[in-house]
Amino acid sequence: MNVKKFFLIFTLILLAALAAFAGVVVGFVSSKPFALGEHGDALAPVGPDGIVNFLLVGKDHVGENTDVIMVISLNPNAKKISILSVPRDTRVELSGGRKINSVYSYADARGWKKEETLIETVSNVTGLPIHYYAIINLRAFREVVDELGGVEFDVERPYNYDDPYQDLHIHLQPGVQTLDGEQSEGLIRYRHDYAMGDIDRVAVQQKFISAFLEQKLKVQYITKIPAVYDKVTDYVVSNLTVNDLLTYAKAVMGYGAETYTLPGTTGSGSGYWIQDGAKTRMLIEEKFGYTDEN
Repeated sequence: MNVKKFFLIFTLILLAALAAFAGVVVGFVSSKPFALGEHGDALAPVGPDGIVNFLLVGKDHVGENTDVIMVISLNPNAKKISILSVPRDTRVELSGGRKINSVYSYADARGWKKEETLIETVSNVTGLPIHYYAIINLRAFREVVDELGGVEFDVERPYNYDDPYQDLHIHLQPGVQTLDGEQSEGLIRYRHDYAMGDIDRVAVQQKFISAFLEQKLKVQYITKIPAVYDKVTDYVVSNLTVNDLLTYAKAVMGYGAETYTLPGTTGSGSGYWIQDGAKTRMLIEEKFGYTDEN
């Protein structure tokens, strides 16, 4: 049950910046804020280095699993965006050990602050402080892609899979084509016969997000911001405000983006992604500009 559609929220941030330049939609979006979750004291203050980390989470609409987990880091000094994908099967030490995608639902079932628990877990795994978060239900994904006219994408192989329980039907043929919302969701959720399972899926998701950002960060989509925002807000829990979106979106215009996956390996017969702590620390320091001294 996967979809990395919180990158839609990140895309929305960048598109909102264009809208700000054009002087439209600010009044509209200000009147409809995101729902604020119970994040407690989990969020860190932005440090003097100015690096800002956004936790973006995609939550399925059948259960409460968070099968898409990414941290987007904005580094104003290096003028770059670094994106870290955390595989859904990453093993974390919570109540004896479990997959990270179940942390949110596990906390909810026990009456804990589920946003706080998830934020703290992701921060512990990645070594990155989290300043902002957005948890997005996957239902908005199809609608947003359709609202923006689909995404042109080079499908590299045939995809055929049906899961009536999830109402998930994926049927795609190879070639460059414009994917609508349903097809896009199928592409980024698929992992039925991937050799590396979720790791291969993450790679496809990153490719899709790059295509989405490249195609939709254009002036002609400014007028669609109100409709996109209206569809997304009903499905988002976040501490981001409209002013936050506009401020950070404007700041990162022109930044380059790099994508990474949490270092690790598939545990022998365990079904877990076992994190490599040493490689993770090296990656975070070298590519995200963050150390324990930040």
